[in-house]
Amino acid sequence: MGKNVVVIGTQWGDEGKGKIVDLLTERTAAVVRFQGGHNAGHTVVIDGRKTVLHLIPSGILRENVLCLIGNGVVLSPSSLIEEMDMLEKSGYPVRDRLRISEACPLILPYHRYYKTRVLDFQALLDEAMQAAEVIAPMVTDVSARLYDIQDSGGNILFEGAQGTLLDIDHGTYPYVTSSNTTSGGAATGTGVGPRHFDYILGITKAYTTRVGSGPFPTELFDDMGEHLARRGHEFGATTGRPRRCGWFDAVALRRSVQINSISGLCITKLDVLDELESIRICIGYRINGEQRDTPPVGADAFAECEPVYEEHPGWCSSTVGVRSYQDLPENAKLYLQRIEAITATPVDIVSTGSDRQETIILRHPFDSVTD
Repeated sequence: MGKNVVVIGTQWGDEGKGKIVDLLTERTAAVVRFQGGHNAGHTVVIDGRKTVLHLIPSGILRENVLCLIGNGVVLSPSSLIEEMDMLEKSGYPVRDRLRISEACPLILPYHRYYKTRVLDFQALLDEAMQAAEVIAPMVTDVSARLYDIQDSGGNILFEGAQGTLLDIDHGTYPYVTSSNTTSGGAATGTGVGPRHFDYILGITKAYTTRVGSGPFPTELFDDMGEHLARRGHEFGATTGRPRRCGWFDAVALRRSVQINSISGLCITKLDVLDELESIRICIGYRINGEQRDTPPVGADAFAECEPVYEEHPGWCSSTVGVRSYQDLPENAKLYLQRIEAITATPVDIVSTGSDRQETIILRHPFDSVTD
């Protein structure tokens, strides 16, 4: 039997899932997107060449990897075809590698227009039929294909979009997305039962960011926030909007670990902290004079949270491109170990740069699962 690994974001999105999915697909037969739509933006960098994906799974750049779009993805045909064209112009045989669930809900032009303008029925029909000619040959029963791959011994990667704290049920509602971004969405968004998931990898940025409105307890409004944004190139891959930046929030991460049954963490963008003499971790929230170590439910209560910090010495040396844990500065190791201790979850992967190869793998997700 093959192994199934789920990759999800543990914060408010933009954690670096695209790079890690691309990296792990070296060991997979298939990668499947299970929720979200073309509002997602996953960035993959290979040998300095950047590719931004929105609907198509991040394994599309790999040969011999089947890429699937599950029924939980809201599919815009025009956006998909535009993305296909971009990849095909770069030499990737998308139509050979990509398959799409026959149960995907569609976003069609008239959904965008709704009551804002008079619709030309014939023009909309013609556009839909042209899109169908491109997409129909790639439509398949994704659930059945996934079970066949697993039964034949192939590994499967389930790729989430956005992040846990944007989940429509468990996030900071109403400042959330319109889908379940937690690991449970991997089951409902593909038709694979929860018992078949072997390992859940939580992608976690070494600090915290958020795009758009909504509560953000550790947000920084000073020079430090600007420093993190500048060093981390914190602009949305899809919208281009600047991301709000703040210190690492271990309280919110504890909740993500719980509701996702996370097996291990991947810490990304560690190198953004390289120049800092002192680094903070939020270990609790203070609400109405009382301290708690779990976040409240709902955006209003979340907005009332005051972060409780502990201070850690920085390492003031470069970690860019480091590929061995032993080569990390001692204080960087201590920072990672503290994250492990606070969340009671092992750090299995560390990303030290944007390129596929700039990664430390301490425990490979496909090696760590057992029969």
